[in-house]
Amino acid sequence: MLTQFLKDFKEGSIESKGWPAFTPGYILSKAAVNAYTRVLAKKYPDFRINCLCPGFIKTDLNFNAGNVPVEEGAAKVLKLAFLPNDGPSGFFFVESEVTGF
Repeated sequence: MLTQFLKDFKEGSIESKGWPAFTPGYILSKAAVNAYTRVLAKKYPDFRINCLCPGFIKTDLNFNAGNVPVEEGAAKVLKLAFLPNDGPSGFFFVESEVTGF
């Protein structure tokens, strides 16, 4: 998928090939991170490997347009960082709740 996207990007045919018109690289990178999370979780079962979308965090990156304070976003990251040894692994979390890929 990534190889095809890069090929289409170089050819300037992102939209005509059906890729998302708005921030296609960002969207595709998130899909790749989600897939890699699952691969790593299977490869290293003794580790808790998950990915997280903490919400639209208010940061300089988005010109402070986010609606979630930095402290709240950090708390969600820490919650996952300190999962117990028998906690979930290979999952995607949205605002600290497990969701499907």
